[in-house]
Amino acid sequence: ISSIGIGIQRKTVFTVWITLFAMLFNWFLSYYLVPTHGAAGAAVANAIAFFAFFAARTEVSARIWRNFPRKKIYTSTLLCLIFVIANNAARSINIFYIYFAWFFVGIFVFFYFMPQWKQVFTLKYRVKGAS
Repeated sequence: ISSIGIGIQRKTVFTVWITLFAMLFNWFLSYYLVPTHGAAGAAVANAIAFFAFFAARTEVSARIWRNFPRKKIYTSTLLCLIFVIANNAARSINIFYIYFAWFFVGIFVFFYFMPQWKQVFTLKYRVKGAS
């Protein structure tokens, strides 16, 4: 959704370049992480490269179409990325601690996006009542 401006402005060549960048970035990370960490390294490389792909498309869309606030999007996504990588690295830790950490990440994200949740539920009931 955050990259919809690329399609609206019909500047899809940016998507090709961003995809190529993300692919090369993934290859670079995989080249260094897979030999030492195996499948876990491949998963981390893919996660980081996908975040780079997401951020690049979002930034290009914001610049060529409409500027929109991105701080919350990046903060929550980066927080989840960090926890995924930490979860991957901490395979020997008791699973209870991992669930406990993810529970608090979920609570943080829920309250961090509270104004947006309120908008969604207000719009839902407003539209439902209009029918």
